[in-house]
Amino acid sequence: VCPELRGLTLDAASQTLLAACAGGELVTIKNGAVQEITRPAPDLRDVVVTGGKRFVSTFRSAQMIELDAQGTPAKTITWPSVPLAPVEGKPTTFVPAVAWRTVTAPNGMVVSVHHRTVDGDIGGIQVPRAPPAPAYYQNICESSIVRSTVSVVNDGNVVGSVDISGVLPVDVAVSPDNAEIAVAQPSSGFVQRVQLAAASAGVSGTA
Repeated sequence: VCPELRGLTLDAASQTLLAACAGGELVTIKNGAVQEITRPAPDLRDVVVTGGKRFVSTFRSAQMIELDAQGTPAKTITWPSVPLAPVEGKPTTFVPAVAWRTVTAPNGMVVSVHHRTVDGDIGGIQVPRAPPAPAYYQNICESSIVRSTVSVVNDGNVVGSVDISGVLPVDVAVSPDNAEIAVAQPSSGFVQRVQLAAASAGVSGTA
């Protein structure tokens, strides 16, 4: 299909398999044969189908792209950023990065687990301290430089984005009743459960 296959889904309406590849290829497979290859964006991670529309996600840049009938980009969906306190007058922000996994919920919403990382001076997450300076081994940050995040899209629009505990959110699943999201985080050694209603209720720092 392609040298580096990453994501695979079934388009039930057309009875085709869609394969997203690291090289940017989106491969359509029907009856065991390649039907079409398009290249909507480099570094694809996943492909999902919902509401009669096709979406792909990109891995490092952590975006979702809605495709038109020809498989070319029609709309780019960017996960929300979270502003931090400016440092010396310069903006500092938690910005989306590395979309590990994107799936479709049974109700048609699209759920993605990704990182948010500091863009700017890390002083934006440090606790102000009076002299003398703390020892090199002391942690003076209020949070990690990289956060784990669950973001939700409904009908092509972001409806929620919430930070969760743990690191390396490599996979996600949604319960059949659309009540819960389960996020696999092997580096933390657990699966975190988040209410879908909470994750789709706007942008916030923690679930």
